[in-house]
Amino acid sequence: MNFSQLDTEEARARYNLKKDVRDWSVSGAQKDCADFDEKRIVPVCYRPFDVRYTYYTGNSRGFHCYPRQQVMRNFIGRENIGLVVSKQVKAFDEWHHVFIADGIFESCIVSNKTSEISYGFPLYTFDPLDGARRVNFNDKTVRKIQKTAGGKVSETEIFDYVYAVLHSPAYREKYAAFLKIDFPKIPYPENAESFARLAEIGGKLRKIHFLDVDENIARGISFPVSGDNVVDKLSYRNGRVYINAAQYFDNVPPAAWEFFIGGYQPAQKWLKDRKGRTLDYADIRRYQKIVAALIRTDKIMCTELA
Repeated sequence: MNFSQLDTEEARARYNLKKDVRDWSVSGAQKDCADFDEKRIVPVCYRPFDVRYTYYTGNSRGFHCYPRQQVMRNFIGRENIGLVVSKQVKAFDEWHHVFIADGIFESCIVSNKTSEISYGFPLYTFDPLDGARRVNFNDKTVRKIQKTAGGKVSETEIFDYVYAVLHSPAYREKYAAFLKIDFPKIPYPENAESFARLAEIGGKLRKIHFLDVDENIARGISFPVSGDNVVDKLSYRNGRVYINAAQYFDNVPPAAWEFFIGGYQPAQKWLKDRKGRTLDYADIRRYQKIVAALIRTDKIMCTELA
């Protein structure tokens, strides 16, 4: 039976929904999806490398409490990318609270701490009336970067430059205190060579974080033992990630297993969120790509951005 047609308390019990709060209720969610439209089922960037699906209307206090329509409308049915960061960090000594999204994203995509909620900055914005696309950069900032870079540069190159800077260990160490209390401030490039180099590195990271990874690295994360593929008790031993007593992913280096993106360790988080689930072929391939992405990210940060 459709969620919207259930008795409110039956819906709460069936879907394990919690008590109503000030700005969200089960009945409100039911009313919001009463006129069901399949086109409103869209992918949502839920956690790093973890894409789910949701029903998105854009109505506040509806199926979603705060759908943030002003930002998310720039991703619905659009080709777009966005930078996602936390404004402040309290739970960690080190800052690693940055990721990327190519669709609507959940508010806890980089951290599930209330004080570290995620803010998104789409590369493009679209006029809600005529759909006109605009680059989401300040014109003065773009002109200054182009002057330093020695000519016109694309908005994607600027985005990639920013993404590389935010992954630089030196930047994170130098501005550690400021990153805990406010949005990251991005320094202007020192010269044309520096901009080009960082934009290239940022482009690599962008593609990697959308899981465009080296297939040879991904295949090297083998899953050699046949079985029921059910994620049970996770453990990590000698480069092996055990999903149950017998089955494991092999050749997972400690750097990938322990790597942080925001408040999560994706190599662990992705599997923990699937406890009790049977992994199919697509799941196995995705996890291999996730580990490959973490391996490459760590290497780039330790060498090219060092």
